[in-house]
Amino acid sequence: MTASNSAAGPVPAAPAGPPPVPPAAPAGRRAGRAGRAMVRRLRVHGWLRLETPLHVGGVGDDPSVDLALAVDGLSRLYVPGTSLAGALRAFAGRSIADRLVLDDIWGNVPQNTTRANGSRQSSGNGSSGSDDGSTSRIVVHDGLVTTGTDLGSPFPPSRVEARTGIGIDRVLGTVAEGFLYGRAVLPRGAYLRLGIDLESPYRERDADPATAMLGTLLLALAGGRVRLGAARTRGLGSVVLAGEPEIVEQRFDSMDGLLGALGLLPATPTASGSGPPAVTSAAAAAPAGAPAALTPTDLGGRDPDADLLRVTIVWRPTSPVMVRSAVDGLSIDALPLVSGIGCDEVALVLPGSSIKGALRSHAERIERTARARDAAHPLDVPAGPQRSARFREQLDDLAAVNALFGSAGTAVGGDGYGDGSEDSSGDAGGDGRGTRATRGVGALGADDCYSEQAIPADLWRALNGAHVTGLSKPSDSGPTRSWDKARAQVPPKVRERLRELGMDQADHVAIDRWTGGAADKRLYSTLEPHHVTWQDLLLTVDLRRLNRFDTAPAGSGDPAGSGNQAGTAGESAGSGTKRGNDAGSGGQGNGGGLARPALALLLLVLRDLRAGRLRLGHGVNRGHGDIIVESVRISGFPGLSDAERDFDDLLREPAVAAYTRSWQDYLDRDHLDRDRLDQERPDKDRADGRPL
Repeated sequence: MTASNSAAGPVPAAPAGPPPVPPAAPAGRRAGRAGRAMVRRLRVHGWLRLETPLHVGGVGDDPSVDLALAVDGLSRLYVPGTSLAGALRAFAGRSIADRLVLDDIWGNVPQNTTRANGSRQSSGNGSSGSDDGSTSRIVVHDGLVTTGTDLGSPFPPSRVEARTGIGIDRVLGTVAEGFLYGRAVLPRGAYLRLGIDLESPYRERDADPATAMLGTLLLALAGGRVRLGAARTRGLGSVVLAGEPEIVEQRFDSMDGLLGALGLLPATPTASGSGPPAVTSAAAAAPAGAPAALTPTDLGGRDPDADLLRVTIVWRPTSPVMVRSAVDGLSIDALPLVSGIGCDEVALVLPGSSIKGALRSHAERIERTARARDAAHPLDVPAGPQRSARFREQLDDLAAVNALFGSAGTAVGGDGYGDGSEDSSGDAGGDGRGTRATRGVGALGADDCYSEQAIPADLWRALNGAHVTGLSKPSDSGPTRSWDKARAQVPPKVRERLRELGMDQADHVAIDRWTGGAADKRLYSTLEPHHVTWQDLLLTVDLRRLNRFDTAPAGSGDPAGSGNQAGTAGESAGSGTKRGNDAGSGGQGNGGGLARPALALLLLVLRDLRAGRLRLGHGVNRGHGDIIVESVRISGFPGLSDAERDFDDLLREPAVAAYTRSWQDYLDRDHLDRDRLDQERPDKDRADGRPL
């Protein structure tokens, strides 16, 4: 054979003699062939239904939103497999306490990080370098978003919704500077394709811990315990497994198994002796005698302990309750925010971000009152980035509130509560960067709350000026552009239908302070929901997450007397009648725990909510947002059984009294710390900002 020439010169001939011996495989690796052994493969296919809107970010060209949705190469809305895998791995860490086992299943890339003092540290899993890493044995496929359980019906981009978020300054009560953003979301009711492959080197199903983990994950998805995407504690990302997933086991340790995996086995005779070829069935993919279909229970999955405190609030409005849409209507200026609940219906919605914001604002008022600590005034600094930073200081100022509701973090050297060796997600063993305090996402989450009345989508389009047969009439002289709004009128049939749904137009006017008459061009209208009923408010508290804000070592005393102590993995004590004291492992011995004061603060907020001291939604200073709470039911409180309890019954429990003492101890620590600071700087202002 003649050696060919190229631009780089002639190809050198192969050296004479035997081929070189490949280097020996590192310790712990399989030598002899590339790749890893795979004896079995479990393939799972199913559908996830969105119970609340979902946002998984991507690159978009829509100027109306800051945070666009992810699309694939065909411009179809989808959820990348990396996003699904990240959420599933995070939840799998709850059922697998051994980090090495978790890394073996999901893969691991050891990295050496730099501590704040410049020294190097390993990733903490016993590996010394990146060469010791491994790929994941779990393959999570991209999930196409569809309108139903059919891959041929991709979700139309025209049904994507936009949510606008703002930050409220704690002193001025207006929008904080630099905190306005728009987010595109997939509406409730859309479907997401789920595809998971598990590659296993074990011959027996029970020998692989990943098999049971996969079954537990599927049960968690069926129970709606795994959330996806962004803003998961603010109402987004709740999904549930729709129907039974298809689970197929393929084996590669026999010829029949290999042919079955390729769909090349002959037809399996039916009861009558004939039948179609079982090309894609479980019977063809599994060896003789294996079950044709598997369930999550067959995989060894168990119902996961969610470690969630759940709060259900039954309420009704006594005045119009709504969150104003960011887009004005054509014939009515201020419209309530709606969200899709199906192909042809929408409903009024109180976003979880709005509910959580109202609860946080009241919690801050309680803690600031108890600690006599005012929020930093934004006008003390120049406009621009410094004023935005001042707003973040307002949010980061209260430790118990941050543990419960979350925080973006502050510079190292803050108030010290909850700071330690955790990373930005709250896990122990941080990366040592030392740039921000250890806060991150909070433990409390609030779901979106929808109205009971469903609004036909055609009716809502007609309200916004669209021609709908039977509801509105086309008119050549009618307004068709935004600058013609002054001449727009709600069609009589549309207004009548809205009244039947409990909503009506209300006109408002601003009064001129000199003449006492109507101010010029200050007439505006609002669509007010006077007689709309709402679903229950649903709150959850992640006790594992809350427990990470405690600075006491695991196994410290339990003042509640429940007899349970949290281990390093934060798991509850078995499956008995009482929950593990996840939120109480901090105890009172070291005086640095935040979990108990945070839960005590939540009880104070719920008490005031039930007493009518909180308002929800838009226009709370103008007669809107008044509610009556009929009942508050709580389940999963630490140290008590999982049975649902009324709020008054819960307060009478002896275990709850310990949380009152923890709250008082938390406040006493703050007063002692400020007194100490005042003594250290007698020539300056007090620690709370008041002059001496």
